Amino acid sequence: FFAWQYKHKVILYPLASACAWVALELVIQLVSYKGLGFPWLVLGYSQYANLNLIQISSLTGAYGVSFFIVFCSFSASLVLGKNISLKDRFLNVVAIALLWGVFNAYGNIQLNTPSSDENKVLQVAIIQPNTHKYMLGGNMDKIKGTLEQIAQVLNNEENLDLVIWPESTIPDYLEEGPLKEFMA
Repeated sequence: FFAWQYKHKVILYPLASACAWVALELVIQLVSYKGLGFPWLVLGYSQYANLNLIQISSLTGAYGVSFFIVFCSFSASLVLGKNISLKDRFLNVVAIALLWGVFNAYGNIQLNTPSSDENKVLQVAIIQPNTHKYMLGGNMDKIKGTLEQIAQVLNNEENLDLVIWPESTIPDYLEEGPLKEFMA
């Protein structure tokens, strides 16, 4: 499909390629949710240092940033490729410039708009239960005991905005399995 588009110089090549890439990332995300992989390798995460660009992720998630990267890359490949008409080169340059402009304009607006919570101080608790998932050995009584201790400590704290704890504290999916009722 992509070879046909490239050969026939269809301007939709970058759009179709970016959509296919994002669809693949979404499928990987869905599969990884059930324990078959990890959702950490989304292309959009590579732009963490480009603050203007990643502001669009407030609307699209990291997938919008991935779309932007793939779209611009494929458009640039058409611009730099051989046997491409001047019209197709121009359209791809315009598409890159427009998308870049929109993403950067949105990023500038987001970064320069004052937040109502700008002076708010967050109350954060960091939990390290000093257990390892292999120490618990799948023993639900030990796991529930650890979680009850954590809950007891957190109940004594007031006005917590954020609690950070290692993912290995809960060695099971919360939406399924024996911890579902306990966590409810």
